[in-house]
Amino acid sequence: MTFRMSGGVLIAALALWLLPWAASAQDAEPPELPPAAVQETEQPSAGGTLDEARILLASGNAEAALAILRTLPRDGDDRVSVLFQTGMAALVLVEVGGLSEKEERALLDESIAAFRAILVDRPELVRVRLELARAFFYKGQDGLARRHFELVLGGELPLTVFLNVRRFMEAMRERKRATGYFGAAIAPDSNL
Repeated sequence: MTFRMSGGVLIAALALWLLPWAASAQDAEPPELPPAAVQETEQPSAGGTLDEARILLASGNAEAALAILRTLPRDGDDRVSVLFQTGMAALVLVEVGGLSEKEERALLDESIAAFRAILVDRPELVRVRLELARAFFYKGQDGLARRHFELVLGGELPLTVFLNVRRFMEAMRERKRATGYFGAAIAPDSNL
């Protein structure tokens, strides 16, 4: 099971602070649409489009968005957008909770795979790296999360994003302290 702080309040607050941060990859962000447009597409057609998935994700229906995104091709002009939206939808479902440990792990693996696939060709996309770090954090892989958070901290960030990344780093330090390893071994002393 992934780490959750008291009632998940801290993690939920951190997630809410990080989500609105504008990415340098504008093509990976959901479009601004009036509420009427969101209501019209609440029930997507079978085999929906990337725009429908974006609208569903923006309106909080990550499960339906992910169902559409899984059917879309991952090549061509929309490759980065499809992968980013897939990773975000899977990550949002994990943050919402109510999943079994197996379902949560599968979604985190899907999210991590999507973000990594983007970074192979576009390592400069800070927002993607930030979301990858969060996915590793939720999966409990603190070494990888720390590495990607540190890479994010190496660039110019808005103050709120910088502070949120530092909070994740502190949460990892606390988690490490709480699960410290204490061990001893009995062996002959060869130090004669």
